[in-house]
Amino acid sequence: MPTKRNQASSFTKRPCRFSSLDTSPIAWWRTLPSDKLRDAEKLLLVVTLERIALLRGPAELQAAQKGDAAAAIATALSVMPIRKFTLEVDITMTALLRCAAEGDSAAALVLANVLSRTDLDHATELSASWFVQHIDRSPHRRSFSPEETASLTALRERYDDKANGNCA
Repeated sequence: MPTKRNQASSFTKRPCRFSSLDTSPIAWWRTLPSDKLRDAEKLLLVVTLERIALLRGPAELQAAQKGDAAAAIATALSVMPIRKFTLEVDITMTALLRCAAEGDSAAALVLANVLSRTDLDHATELSASWFVQHIDRSPHRRSFSPEETASLTALRERYDDKANGNCA
């Protein structure tokens, strides 16, 4: 019978399922849990979004790409529900990922919720990692702030409207 120590060492020796080297930075929002975004990855997110900004897009998306969390949340809500991983979705969600990775708890909460509503094999795991990030950073550990409640309400309404065929 294996000891607890042997079980722990075999767990830590398993190959990592997620690596930033496996995908492009604009796909990290749907591939990497929060603990895999360290300083180097955060810097690469910023540089990637700056390069994409040269393409010009809506002012709100440009603000989101520069780290404006409110704009990132609004643009993420505009692409809900996510049925296909398009370039527009990846750029939009990468802007949200940047804000969440930089410590914005509302962005982490919205990212967690978006991921939970996305058709990915590992959506639950990714969503949980960003929800934990939200809890760790939020000053409202036992409840949501008014801004977070408004974001969640908008996310639910937007998702439900589009899922039912109503376009906003």
